[in-house]
Amino acid sequence: MPPTPRGSATLSAKQLAELRKIADSGGKLVHWFPKGQPVPDAIFGGVITPREKLGATIDRLASVKELGIRFDVFPLGIVNPEEFLVRFEHGFGPGA
Repeated sequence: MPPTPRGSATLSAKQLAELRKIADSGGKLVHWFPKGQPVPDAIFGGVITPREKLGATIDRLASVKELGIRFDVFPLGIVNPEEFLVRFEHGFGPGA
């Protein structure tokens, strides 16, 4: 049985740059942490995005080719949230 590829074998520099560009354009980037050297095994990030951009931001992050990205969305505000915290990660768990 061949060994499971490390995150660095599945996360290219191009994909990392594309994720960063999308995260920057989605709203206010509040967290960006590539984990691993020399090429990241995992990436963790967070963006505060306005309600109008929420769906588009998630769609664009999910569209990065061949990456299984996990999302958590948390509303910021009471009753009628104006902004949302979108946390995303790639490279979690075995074989991710």
